Amino acid sequence: MKVLIKYGTVILLFLLLIHYTHTYYDFTVSNSNIIILPLVAGLIFVNFILIYIYESKNKEKHKVTNLLLIFLVALFGINLYFNSVQSEKEVKYSCYISPDHQLKSNGYEIKLYKDKTYRINEYWYGESRHYFGKYEFENNLLTLHDERISEKTEELLTSKYEYNSIKKYFEPIEKGFPKLKLKIKNKLPN
Repeated sequence: MKVLIKYGTVILLFLLLIHYTHTYYDFTVSNSNIIILPLVAGLIFVNFILIYIYESKNKEKHKVTNLLLIFLVALFGINLYFNSVQSEKEVKYSCYISPDHQLKSNGYEIKLYKDKTYRINEYWYGESRHYFGKYEFENNLLTLHDERISEKTEELLTSKYEYNSIKKYFEPIEKGFPKLKLKIKNKLPN
């Protein structure tokens, strides 16, 4: 029980830090992260300082504290590694649904990566939400492998699109969904 009290807040703060910095699965980003991340990092630092002071006053060894610190830093490092792998993927096609192709106000951006994964970025004023998954693009048919994609995107995206080689956009197979406009004019099959 003493160990849980001593290290509980540090572990919770590290998990909170990882939660606010992951980008390799569905997540939401806010401008408030500019305040939250330094605050959480500062609280972690203060907690470790207090633990070291407490252990020094009670003439305890810092072995468990050092191991926990190493473990948590390694866990955060793994999180950063996955973030960098996700951000360095090569984009094959980039599409958008928005009245503004630069997505300054609101809209969706769909990045199709060469490794057959996709990232959907939903933007609105000062906030963003991101969805990840796998896709197939064969015979001019784009299939996003997520059965809940319509629900996640408030019925603006669907899971199947056909590439229109004449007009250079992806047309939804199901009626009632907007077209995906190409942002990067890569060569697509004719």
